[in-house]
Amino acid sequence: MWTSPGTWLKVSPLNRPFYPLLLLFALLLPSSLYSQETGQSPAILLKGPDEIRGIRYLTPNSIQASSGDYQVDGERVGVIFTRMELFIPPEWKTVSCRKLKLYGVPDHDSLILCYRDDRGFYIFFTFSNKETSFWCSFIGEFLDRFHFLLGFVQNEVDVPFPAVLFF
Repeated sequence: MWTSPGTWLKVSPLNRPFYPLLLLFALLLPSSLYSQETGQSPAILLKGPDEIRGIRYLTPNSIQASSGDYQVDGERVGVIFTRMELFIPPEWKTVSCRKLKLYGVPDHDSLILCYRDDRGFYIFFTFSNKETSFWCSFIGEFLDRFHFLLGFVQNEVDVPFPAVLFF
């Protein structure tokens, strides 16, 4: 039996008014179940990536970088990315997180950590609360997603900050 394209659109089950709502529900359900299971809200990119000049944790400079802000359970997490070569001062102590080697930036009211990638880029993470318990999980998940998305970038100007992180 053959159905013309015009007839198919009229009889298609996808042409019902409640299907868009069902699709929206199906897309939102996994994230709501995840946050209920873990008790942790996802990290949502509020702003960025925006081009900036100068990284405020370093001596006065005009380093080209990209910054973004995430919201996690009411707390802000700042992320700064640069491809420029940086000098890690000796007073920045090594901090371990999983298999990652991070550097703690001292003398700030916030928890600031710097990640140096083997491919030559640096990422700074700023947690507004020094007592944040999720910093390692956030950084681990961010870097996993960032490395994955970086594989799709064709232009070095593009910085692939993940829009949503579940950790």
